Amino acid sequence: MDDIKAAFPHYAESSVRKRLKQCSDFKRLGTGPDQNYWVLRPEFRLPSKEEVLAMVTPEMCCAQYSMLAAEQRLKIKCAPWNTTRAFLSSMRGKCLLDQTGIADPTGCGQGFSYDDTPAMPKRLVTGTNADLRKLPLKEAKEICRDYGVREEEINALSRWEIIDVIRTLSTQAAKAKADSSGD
Repeated sequence: MDDIKAAFPHYAESSVRKRLKQCSDFKRLGTGPDQNYWVLRPEFRLPSKEEVLAMVTPEMCCAQYSMLAAEQRLKIKCAPWNTTRAFLSSMRGKCLLDQTGIADPTGCGQGFSYDDTPAMPKRLVTGTNADLRKLPLKEAKEICRDYGVREEEINALSRWEIIDVIRTLSTQAAKAKADSSGD
């Protein structure tokens, strides 16, 4: 029974015993802990490997492992040392605390999450509302077209050259706008 309890730690022993009664019989031979054991009933047939594979698809396995990984990430993010570190960092003025989030103990926004958020937002390129490092090539080419760059020039450039052109043109446009408003 100890082996089964170790395999299913989230289930109560009574629940495990109830499931075992469906497919096996409990044999009592004595009073010691190693004297009692479960024996598979002769009329009960375990599913073959092919039947198990038909019941559990690869997608179900991937979903299960993805869920377990996400659950582990949440546990780590909500761990006391992470929330304490976030609180101490915020007291030193190095970050801000987000009051709502996954670490909210009440689950309804009534408690404090102590999840740190950066004090400074990610810097965007002047004149654009995009983080150019994550900007898809298709959208980057569209921004170049908006700035009046010819299609032949765009097609001749690599992705990072296009990003550099956007950075240069948006900075020039922002300077020109500042100069015209300052006059």
